[in-house]
Amino acid sequence: METKAQETTEDVAEVGQTDSTWILQGEAELKRERRFVGAGLLAHETAAADPNPTQDALDTVTAVLRERSGNYGPPDEHFARTIGALNAIFAHKLREPFTVDDWPQIMLIDKIARNQGSAKISDTPLDAMGYSACWAVVQEKPH
Repeated sequence: METKAQETTEDVAEVGQTDSTWILQGEAELKRERRFVGAGLLAHETAAADPNPTQDALDTVTAVLRERSGNYGPPDEHFARTIGALNAIFAHKLREPFTVDDWPQIMLIDKIARNQGSAKISDTPLDAMGYSACWAVVQEKPH
């Protein structure tokens, strides 16, 4: 009975590669694409010569989120201030107060509604990505 390792070795041998060639090829593939997790977001580095619109959008959003966090503080703290003001202003209309978790959802609805209008804003998808990322950060913390 063959194991997976034996099957792989035989498959590689059939193509004319040695075990070490196969390992070096895999190592080279790993070096081309490095992934790391930071600040609660998945960040991803690719070679500059490899254009990837999705990755470019994620990189842009990550940079904006880092800048905004530096300017306004973590999303949950900023959202708490915003929700506090809304709850105070609209207390007479609310059945229950908004929560920090509500704010990124409200902003996502706003971004979608904005996109339904006649003036399409090119950064709307990036804003939606940013609020989705903030929502994920907010959900990680107990409130």
